Amino acid sequence: MAKKQTFENKLSKSSNKKNQVKLIRSHLSNDKGSVRFSEEMVVVPDGKSVESHLKEILDKK
Repeated sequence: MAKKQTFENKLSKSSNKKNQVKLIRSHLSNDKGSVRFSEEMVVVPDGKSVESHLKEILDKK
C-alpha cells in the first residue's frame, strides 16, 4: 500500500523556503469604473508577524 503523505510532511521537506505571503490589492479602473486586482508576493522577515509587516507595507503607499 502507498504511504499517505500529509500537507505537514510536504511543508517540512521544503524548509529552505522563506516565509512568503500573497498580497492582493483592489482598485477601481479609471476608464470603466470596474474593480481591478493586482497581486504580489511579499517576503515576511524572520521574527515579524505577517499582519504587522503587511500593515507597514500598506501604510507606506
